[in-house]
Amino acid sequence: MEKASETYQIKIQELFPDLECNNKQETIDLFGSVLDDVFEGFYDSPYIQHVKSRPENTCQTVHLAKIPDGVDNFEVWLKVYLEKMSCQFTVELEKALPPNIALIYFAQLLDSQDFDAYFEKVNMPNKTKLLFKSGLLEMFNDKALKYFIQAMSCSCIGLTNAANSLNYLWVQYALFEDEDIHKVINDAKKLEAVTKKASDAGKKGRDKRYAKRDLIKAEALKRKSQKKYKNDNQAAKVLYQEIFEYAELIGDPFSELTQAKETIYKWFRKDSKIASSS
Repeated sequence: MEKASETYQIKIQELFPDLECNNKQETIDLFGSVLDDVFEGFYDSPYIQHVKSRPENTCQTVHLAKIPDGVDNFEVWLKVYLEKMSCQFTVELEKALPPNIALIYFAQLLDSQDFDAYFEKVNMPNKTKLLFKSGLLEMFNDKALKYFIQAMSCSCIGLTNAANSLNYLWVQYALFEDEDIHKVINDAKKLEAVTKKASDAGKKGRDKRYAKRDLIKAEALKRKSQKKYKNDNQAAKVLYQEIFEYAELIGDPFSELTQAKETIYKWFRKDSKIASSS
């Protein structure tokens, strides 16, 4: 994926047309580097890749409940990342812009969202306007873009708490189709817990069932070892009835006598092969 500064390059250059400050290009370059630093690892993270990979017509909650490393860790990661984003914009932009009305001016410009008035103000050629708009909207849909830029405008003047709240909104619009992100996360946690409980119960049931089957197998091999048989087939024919009854006794019965005989014969054959190879 291209860098955030490349996506916003035209916007970065045009955000400062009337701003009186020294080293204007350095300011623009620094703003671009801030974007790159803030977005580094966001879209490439396993969490966001999972969210973006949701199949069409799949419930957000169901998909999020299957996120790698668990929903709790995703929630913590997202909170930390967005708080870092808000603070980083504030710190870096305060370094980049003059400590006067310029910060407020820049915040108002970001917040206005009036493209027509903006184009009139900076007097862009029509071709540049199209590039400007396509570059600006490339990363986000319209609603997400609105909240992202409002978050940046808040960061410019140190309103990091407001910026963080707005950042949640642009993530909600950009990646969760405007479903309440906090509700989706909470519901996904509940679903994840229910799924894990069912999985654990199933595993315990399987372990219990297989433990009994191991006892039956051990009993069959023990009884086979107590006498001499011509071959494994003869041993199975002699012993399958009593092993069938033993399985019923410990609560893991064979479905029928024929199945018991075939299974016991396979156990005997496998055991004989292991013994002969050792």
